[in-house]
Amino acid sequence: MPGIDWIPGVSQVKALAQAVTGDTEGAMKTMENFCRECPGVSQVTSVVQLAAGDAEGALETQKICLGTVNNVANGIPVIGHAKGIIHHAVGDPEGGNQAFNAATRSTVVISSGAAACIATGGIGAIPAGIAAGVGYDATASAISGEDQGYIAALKNAADNPSAGAFIDALAIPVGDGLAGYSGGQIANKIQLNHLESLRAAKLDRIDAAGTSGEALQLGREANALTSKINTIKYGTPHFWDDAKSGTVVSEASTSNVAIPVVVGPEDALYHDSYVEVIITENNRKEAQKRMYERDKQTPERSISQAYKDVKFISPETLSDLLESTNGDPNRDPNREPNNNLKECVSQLISWSWLALIMPKEFPYTAVTQLNSCHGGLYHSFIRHINEWAQVIPSDLSRVIDRLSPLMAEINDVASANNEFDAAEARNAFLQARRRLNRETYNDLQVALVEIQMTMHRFIQENITFDNYQGRSVNTNGGERLYFKVETEVGPKAMVICLTNERFEPRTGDRRPIRMLLTVFFEPWNVFKSHGMLETKKEMQKKTQK
Repeated sequence: MPGIDWIPGVSQVKALAQAVTGDTEGAMKTMENFCRECPGVSQVTSVVQLAAGDAEGALETQKICLGTVNNVANGIPVIGHAKGIIHHAVGDPEGGNQAFNAATRSTVVISSGAAACIATGGIGAIPAGIAAGVGYDATASAISGEDQGYIAALKNAADNPSAGAFIDALAIPVGDGLAGYSGGQIANKIQLNHLESLRAAKLDRIDAAGTSGEALQLGREANALTSKINTIKYGTPHFWDDAKSGTVVSEASTSNVAIPVVVGPEDALYHDSYVEVIITENNRKEAQKRMYERDKQTPERSISQAYKDVKFISPETLSDLLESTNGDPNRDPNREPNNNLKECVSQLISWSWLALIMPKEFPYTAVTQLNSCHGGLYHSFIRHINEWAQVIPSDLSRVIDRLSPLMAEINDVASANNEFDAAEARNAFLQARRRLNRETYNDLQVALVEIQMTMHRFIQENITFDNYQGRSVNTNGGERLYFKVETEVGPKAMVICLTNERFEPRTGDRRPIRMLLTVFFEPWNVFKSHGMLETKKEMQKKTQK
């Protein structure tokens, strides 16, 4: 292996350390080595030597430089191995063995970094490179009977303690760490190319899918690949609202990186209106059995444990906060900023839980989330704005103008007819929302809080046992409850989608809690055309046993 004296910058630091510690002779030797070993610098040195009449010295300098270049080439995988073959072919077994040894050592270090990167997600590449170098040198020293690499450097530092010897010893693990890191980057690049090729193939097949079910499955597979790709690139599979931390990453970030499409069981899009319900008799019996098994599920954690940073808020508190903003928090350009007002707006637009009291005949109650694009009332509104316009038309008309900055994006979310398109449209909405100035953003979010309060009031008033029709399960395993509601265009079925997980009861209600994922509406004739896993009458019979 070549030393470090030929490396620009590194040799100067080494020489300075030697000079500072009193080893002026060593410092001069380091700089002499640099002038004679470093490509480019050595040629200047030879010209100076020739001009001074030292032709022999100039030739020797070039021989030394060539030896350094040769040693560097020996350490490059494949190139070093090719050199080793050539050395042996021309009758230079010693040179061949040196090339093979250096190239193999580099290969082991880089490969270890690559393997560790894949296994640990990147963090293990550097220590793996160092460990591989130590292991290789220890093994090679034991086999050859001569100290090599780390062993030789450490022995030299012990026998000749000096700044130069310590720096030479330190340079080996630094070099191996960098080589391990490089191996990790190579592995990541190969892995990314493979994953991106697979994703491109999935996306190409979506348009040619024979059925909507096949297209949805391909979309989910593409989403999973996107998650892996972004984990490798950015350390996280997604860049949007993290439901369990309450953090809205897409707003806090100044990055222009596109938000990837990742949809899972906790996402409302996984259970939305385009997902079919189970209606065939064979599927019905199995789904009904699983549904009844879930009914007996014992809660294993509280909702506060599952979603640590999302707090409960009451409708009364929301009303007080809205009143504090005077219903017009940011639209007056002459309004003086007020810390209390800012605090009210901040509380209004943060993520929070609202209780939904289920009928006493139900063995559970519910909560819904405010201000999350990925579930709850906010999601339900932007995804089903056209349906809500028929249910609460006068309330919507009062705030519709304040939604105009993002109305085009909201309409795109609402018009999507499959999971993949809905996720893409929602991501475009999030990116557009992130680009709003603070005043416009706050005003839009407060307007949406007003709508969500109206939605909550409407849902709470209509989830009565008299209105209850029954329940079903969609093909993704999500449960749906059906309530008959009256609207200006006639009766509809209000569809409540709930999480399967039950959470521990809160104070005031001894029933487990389920989380409302989304709400949408079906025309009454559409609702009557599909079956249910359990009707209201079946539920009453079961509870009476």
